[in-house]
Amino acid sequence: MKIGVKPFLSADPTVHFVTMDSMSFRPLTAEDLRWLVCPVCRQPLQLQAETVLCTGCARQFPIIDGIPVLLAERAL
Repeated sequence: MKIGVKPFLSADPTVHFVTMDSMSFRPLTAEDLRWLVCPVCRQPLQLQAETVLCTGCARQFPIIDGIPVLLAERAL
């Protein structure tokens, strides 16, 4: 299945358009963090209740609307 962008029209019937209304969100899981590292020390991250914890430097990053904010200046 191909995914298209709403402003563009397609004659191809296999292109499906995605809108924010049709997207379903799921909570962040520890498995999701396997691809992410701390932006400061590059060590693995660990999921906490409402934050993401760096296993190296112990910085905590907030999770806002289900998205971890991995900016050094936003660390708690």
